[in-house]
Amino acid sequence: MIFSEQNSLAIVYLCTKNVIKKLLKKIFLFVLFAIATHLAFGGILPTEGAVLHYRIIGFSFPEAKKTGGSYSLEVATGTINEPDSFIAKKIFSKPCTSDRLIVEVPKFGESYTWRVVQTGKKANKQASPLHHFSTSTIPYVDTSLNRIRVVEQSEKYADNYFFADCFKALYDMNGMPVWYLPAIEGSDFLCRDIKITPQGTLTVLFENLGAYEVNYDGDILWKAPNVGHTGTDNVQGYHHEFTRLDNGHYMLLGNEHTLWQLPAGMTYDTLNYRVARKDNNYYQKIDFATLIEYDESGKVVWSWRSSDYFKKSDLAAHRTSDGFFDIENVHGNSFYFDEKNKMIYCGFRNISRVVKINYADGAVVAEYGKKYRVGETVEKGYLFCNQHCCRQSANGDLYLCDNNDCNFPAPPSILKLRESAQSGGELQKTWEYRCPKAETTPGKIKRPKNGGGSVYELPDHSVFACVNYLYTSLFIADAKKNIWWRAFSETYNAVDKTWNPSYQYRASMITSKQLESLIWNAEKKQTGPKSASESQK
Repeated sequence: MIFSEQNSLAIVYLCTKNVIKKLLKKIFLFVLFAIATHLAFGGILPTEGAVLHYRIIGFSFPEAKKTGGSYSLEVATGTINEPDSFIAKKIFSKPCTSDRLIVEVPKFGESYTWRVVQTGKKANKQASPLHHFSTSTIPYVDTSLNRIRVVEQSEKYADNYFFADCFKALYDMNGMPVWYLPAIEGSDFLCRDIKITPQGTLTVLFENLGAYEVNYDGDILWKAPNVGHTGTDNVQGYHHEFTRLDNGHYMLLGNEHTLWQLPAGMTYDTLNYRVARKDNNYYQKIDFATLIEYDESGKVVWSWRSSDYFKKSDLAAHRTSDGFFDIENVHGNSFYFDEKNKMIYCGFRNISRVVKINYADGAVVAEYGKKYRVGETVEKGYLFCNQHCCRQSANGDLYLCDNNDCNFPAPPSILKLRESAQSGGELQKTWEYRCPKAETTPGKIKRPKNGGGSVYELPDHSVFACVNYLYTSLFIADAKKNIWWRAFSETYNAVDKTWNPSYQYRASMITSKQLESLIWNAEKKQTGPKSASESQK
């Protein structure tokens, strides 16, 4: 065949046209893939440039149902904008079968780049644009400063996680932090009682700030309104425990600063911080615990004052030689609401007592712990002493952390207790785990100011416990008292170059399924009112 100049140009034109068509097709598919990612399940997550306070991350991206094929999520360290550099710094590739995937990245305080690669039915690959995020950090999750040192490990609970509230962090069972609580309304106060709710969110308490429900991202979903029993009076401080109930309401422990009238005919020193004088009468300043239930709008729907009960109890007759009531305060530190049977168990540390309250009318139907008798002190004859975290197990028994301060330096115990079928009966101890001795020298043992501590029954009826201050131990024990997992909370002393026991007030455990729910609930932006007061406007 003889090729003319016109034929040659025609062939070049056809070849170029085909190349351009293929190129345009690839560009179109790439752009379509990129656009689709922003239109599918909540768009791209993490969002571009996001700064995350967690290492276990929910990624979301579209599933190309029309083109089919498979997907993989690729992550590299650093902020990268060139595909070749991305491939060189890629740390892992995870296959995925849907439009979202939960992945753990290695470090806090690190920047990351990620993309999704789609492999079509004909093995052709399309990569999404490169996306960027970073993880922040705080000293509590810096394991060179603060750590959870695991000393006994078990595969049985390897997929679980736990919150250590005074470190403001969530840990895996290897003791590595994977999430921390960001500053709430700019606050860096000591927090208490971080735990998951039945609704797949978190409740957290700041004793000097307030009580909040937040999601995994730290967004405020609900804020306690700081209104008391009448709905108009102020709460004088939330403390110790904050729980979202199965019915969606919120229950909190609060303080009530009261003046309890002292006997007439005696002279009291008004310079004494405990004494107040009013209308020619003398009063003792005593704090009593209160329980308040709010609905989702922040309205008070139920409340209970411990002062109404205890001022008419045996406490009224227990006096010192100079006429004072022989209690510093009536310090409530836990409650458990049995919503099915409409009963509440409220624990009082300073008087080593647990009361059972009828939710219907607020009447105390049972009281556990030795009552005062003439000539006896609080330290004698107690089944438990300065206890924390009284709760109810699946079989109806009670269980608690007995700090055992009355027998110091004897170690604390975890107790299970059965209520009597007879009205007015005492508790029967059915199980006890005596915590091991502290890992410290006798010369360094000091009497703790406050025992703290918590215990929660797990689905298999083992217990997950946290005991303090001397012991700072977290552990899982089964019914036969076998230890399946154990760890110590510690902080590094740069001066002495030693690791020292570090305080945890409470620790609560979640499963990997609960963590997954927590992550995806945050991505849905399952938000309620930012504060109860806003919802009332």
